Amino acid sequence: MRSITTALLLLLLPGFAHAIPAFARKYKTSCLTCHEGFPRLNPTGRVFRNNGYRFPAGMEKTLRKEKPVSLGSEHFERVWPQGVWPSDIAATAPIAFHAVGRLWYFDESELTSFEIPHELELLFGGTIGKTLSYFGMIEYEPDEPVGFGFKLQYDPRTFMHVNAGNVGLEDGPAPPTQDARRWTRTHYNVSVLRNASGTWKLNDGAGGGLAVWGASDGPRTQGGLTYVAGVGNGQSGSDNLDVDRSKDVFARVTYKIAGRPVAGAQRDDDTSVDEKALRVGVFLHRGTAVDDSTGQDRFHLAGADVSLWFDSIHLAAAAARMESEYLGATFRSRAAFVEGSYAVYPWLFGYARFEYTDVSVDDATRAEQTLIPAVLALIRANVKLVAEYRGPLESNDRHGDATIQLDFAF
Repeated sequence: MRSITTALLLLLLPGFAHAIPAFARKYKTSCLTCHEGFPRLNPTGRVFRNNGYRFPAGMEKTLRKEKPVSLGSEHFERVWPQGVWPSDIAATAPIAFHAVGRLWYFDESELTSFEIPHELELLFGGTIGKTLSYFGMIEYEPDEPVGFGFKLQYDPRTFMHVNAGNVGLEDGPAPPTQDARRWTRTHYNVSVLRNASGTWKLNDGAGGGLAVWGASDGPRTQGGLTYVAGVGNGQSGSDNLDVDRSKDVFARVTYKIAGRPVAGAQRDDDTSVDEKALRVGVFLHRGTAVDDSTGQDRFHLAGADVSLWFDSIHLAAAAARMESEYLGATFRSRAAFVEGSYAVYPWLFGYARFEYTDVSVDDATRAEQTLIPAVLALIRANVKLVAEYRGPLESNDRHGDATIQLDFAF
């Protein structure tokens, strides 16, 4: 209760989710311990995240190489409230940086252009004592407002984390589109499917708010259940406060059949990142947004997704339906994708995604089909190169584009 009260006092900010090299420094290990082609998580990384950025089952003290600075003796716990509850902080600043640069080629104009930098991010995250963790970011992109975010988590158990700050489906334990951990430059169509007024999309999240989420292993310590449910401001104004009287609500449930446990430690004799598993999930977001010129847009988005891991092959699909009550009419839009990746080597991946989007705006329907092939190479554990093409399929008068993107995290 003490930690929940602290969390409620935090400033509630927009949504985000990233991997940070600060954790590699904390445990003195490679980024590949928790990632396959960062920022995508491997089974170990998902367990680490689901335990509040800690390793499970007593592994934390053994694996942590950086000794924290104690803020009070542990015996203060026994005398509380006559003393301040003890805690600790990292011995070195738990910060990291992420830089992205791109080389573009546009089919329509036959223009080649450098976009360096595309974005620069300052990232920070870690743990505070036994039951608190935090994550934050400041993001800069040319010609865009500076982005920022922060959250504080209360982590009493793996099956229950209380998150104060940015909340939303994309920041849950198993994002429906893995948008926050996508490989491609192109966002998933499900993540950017907008309501009729164009004022909200899935990766906007629910804004500042509260969420409860967690993970629990399945039978025989395989697979298991993950869930997230929360409430947030939804659309916010320039002062980061709610712009209407209603709140956004969201929920997601997944179940993983077989494979690595979603919350427990892997076996000591099993150090590979491959697994054979199937995960299915459903999700929902309901909210209200305000268009200053035309009024309210009451919308809800619902969908389902599935992921299949078979050793070096990963397949995934998701579908979502958006419905908006706006301008006295009902608008319905749909989006779906199927993707697959194959690990040729631990540092080299082939990838492809097919997307179908059917958008309903102003009584007109606009359908799009897109193919996105890509190749990802880890030049180093913290340096990633992605070559990608985004090509429309349904019309000859639409043009695609190609990019080579370099990510550097340190």
